[in-house]
Amino acid sequence: MHQRLQSFDELEAALRALPQKVAVVGHARPDGDCVGAAVGMIWVLKSLGKDVFGMTPDAVPEYLRPFLEGTAWREPDMSLLKDTAVVAVDVPNGGRLGGDFVVNVALDHHESHVSEPYAEKYYVDPLQTSASQMVATLAQKLKLQPPKNIASAMYAGILTDTIGFMVGSSNTGLSDAHEAANWLLRQGVDALAINQTMMMNTTRSYFKLQSFLLSRAEYLADGKLILIGVKQSEIDAIGATDEDRTKLGNFFVSIDGVEMSAFIREENGACKGSLRARDERYRADLLGQKFGGGGHKKASGIGGPGLNEALETFLPRFRGEFVRHWGVYGQVSR
Repeated sequence: MHQRLQSFDELEAALRALPQKVAVVGHARPDGDCVGAAVGMIWVLKSLGKDVFGMTPDAVPEYLRPFLEGTAWREPDMSLLKDTAVVAVDVPNGGRLGGDFVVNVALDHHESHVSEPYAEKYYVDPLQTSASQMVATLAQKLKLQPPKNIASAMYAGILTDTIGFMVGSSNTGLSDAHEAANWLLRQGVDALAINQTMMMNTTRSYFKLQSFLLSRAEYLADGKLILIGVKQSEIDAIGATDEDRTKLGNFFVSIDGVEMSAFIREENGACKGSLRARDERYRADLLGQKFGGGGHKKASGIGGPGLNEALETFLPRFRGEFVRHWGVYGQVSR
């Protein structure tokens, strides 16, 4: 039985009703919003008197690890979740939890979550741009004042999920993001420093990876679609980092004429990837769901148990579905 919570008041009541010991869990392959929301939720639950720690199924990338300092964060060990209540943040579906355990409460902003609930109680608002923003709003409603390090983590989460406040799931959500960020700035966040680190610092390896991936790009549907498939070993050979790869997530769909992009990589015999779309009507989330992922209408992940196959076999299968999907959803703006 899954109960959808309808307000922050109901969410607060659900969090207060949790047992004393709580774990906050984010999604596999954590990004800025996942970390910001998790760090913020750990602090909120501590403020409610809970004994809390945080964790993600995969290790947090190096560039995000400074936000974990002093937050009771633990390295991946999903066995620790068997004897504790669990709150999930920024996790669109159960497949990205990294294990089979009960989730008592979930907070999320992915529309696909509504059709695939996995928590006993869940609060999902697809109009909001980030889970970090939602946690910050919750803190405001609880009249809490986060310390600078916690506020900085949530600000970074909002910043990265909106790509520097350039995109959002709705105008309402983007407006709310600005308001939440402004409140966080008043808590002492050094926005200029975070903006520089998260949005402007670019490595040479990033440009090497960008050039390599463009050399592998396939343009489909008269150039409206771009598909890139590589192996992680090829990325490693370039010397590129996870941060380099993550920053490329929105680059391909920014190419003139491209309406949707798909970046697929094979790692340890399994394929993972990301989808991006210029228009929400193209429904990247629905395409992602067909391959074990999900997310937003304009940004979705690909991954799951069903993708345990080599790139050579998966890519042709995905290519065909990509073109078929565009044939249906790509017609909406023509």
